[in-house]
Amino acid sequence: MVVTAATPFAWTPAARTALAAFNSRWEEHFARFRRTTGAPWWAPGLILTPELRRQHELALPQDRYRRDLAAVAARLLPGRAWLPRLLCDPDAVLSLPDLWSRLPPRLAGLSRLDEAACGALLCALADPPRFGTDTGRYPEQLAEAAAWLRDRPATAWRALDLGCGTGHGTWELAAAAAGHGTGTVVGATREPLEAWMAASRRLPHDSGREHRFPAPPPAAAGRVHFVAADALAPPFRPHRFDLILVNGLAGGPHLCAPDAMGRLLGALARLAAPGGRIACACRFHDGYAPDLAAFAAQARRNGWQVDGPPRRIWLRPPDNP
Repeated sequence: MVVTAATPFAWTPAARTALAAFNSRWEEHFARFRRTTGAPWWAPGLILTPELRRQHELALPQDRYRRDLAAVAARLLPGRAWLPRLLCDPDAVLSLPDLWSRLPPRLAGLSRLDEAACGALLCALADPPRFGTDTGRYPEQLAEAAAWLRDRPATAWRALDLGCGTGHGTWELAAAAAGHGTGTVVGATREPLEAWMAASRRLPHDSGREHRFPAPPPAAAGRVHFVAADALAPPFRPHRFDLILVNGLAGGPHLCAPDAMGRLLGALARLAAPGGRIACACRFHDGYAPDLAAFAAQARRNGWQVDGPPRRIWLRPPDNP
């Protein structure tokens, strides 16, 4: 799914009616909770004990809250595919305080949502802070990638940022590589709302990171595109990309099983152009070191050339000179 910078939020009469019904229902639930329980309301730093979760779940079932919010989002967004996955996964959170703990403080524990807060909340659910992308995360890789593109004999090139999140690294690459031939950069992320945030360089839920979006030259900006796609089955033509970035993905919390890493290697081999390279970097904590080593070892066993330190490796697929 190609995603443009046009806003996906359509505040039609049906969407406004759905939001009003949501607010009416949940304002009543929250008021009853405060009247009838001694449990504390949400506040930053609240310790989420099993008893606190139990009291919230008895009065404020998180699955019902997410289902009702999803009904609003379905009226507001272009289609159900745009709903943040956190709204649709029945096992995503244990209680409403657990959900709120993943949000920026200004959006957590709200008793009522206006239109701006509703849009920002949906964006925050699609871009949880602990996984949020930002600028300056991989400066060594960025310098290496720009140098590699600069030294290529061809004047035209294509780059893919697979698992780009909100696209800060995608825009960084476009800015760093500007002037090194005629390049096109594509960012791919699973959440359509993330792809929209990347394309528009807007983060309604996080103004700090929004202000840190890099600004490449206008000519280069016109050659940056974003799609919503699964990293393990990206919908691109084979042998398409000279450079592929895969940052914060391989060997991490969501992609560390051997079969998943094997599928990722297969997808990367299919997408890499002749002579192309794949750069993988991460900032995972040391507990993931064995998974990073396993990813590199699996690539070597499959005939890949693997260079660089474990947290910033470069890959060359088999039969790719």
